[in-house]
Amino acid sequence: MSEFGRRISAKATRGIGNWGSTMSFVSYIAIPINVLVLIVCRFPNETVGAFQDSDNLTYDEESVIIQWLWKRNKPFWNRANMILLAVAFEHLIISLKIVIALLIPDVPASVIQAEQRRAYVTQQAQQEMLKLKRKTGAIDFEDIRDGIEEQ
Repeated sequence: MSEFGRRISAKATRGIGNWGSTMSFVSYIAIPINVLVLIVCRFPNETVGAFQDSDNLTYDEESVIIQWLWKRNKPFWNRANMILLAVAFEHLIISLKIVIALLIPDVPASVIQAEQRRAYVTQQAQQEMLKLKRKTGAIDFEDIRDGIEEQ
């Protein structure tokens, strides 16, 4: 039980795999849904049912955003203009999301510098090992280590 029931040991990866594109897709779907919820969500005085006529709601039964728009100019804010407002607002938020994603780097600068430093240190270590190998005439690492210990 202790041998076969163990948790799998963690392995390092270079990213989150397919989860990045999945979360991006979900966020693009969530934006228009949330905009529609903002416009349609309301606080009715009477119970909302399947047979309620949404075209003949009273002022108090409409959403807060629609009430605010109707206070400004009720004849202009019909259903078609509200849908156009929702589409425009949704496009604005998606474009803002894209701009922010382009401005913020995927990998922090400190991580890039650490990777460059690691590559540089590895290259320097390999060069030193080659120098020692040529100097001592060693075949493998143990021979090089023995040559260093003798010095």
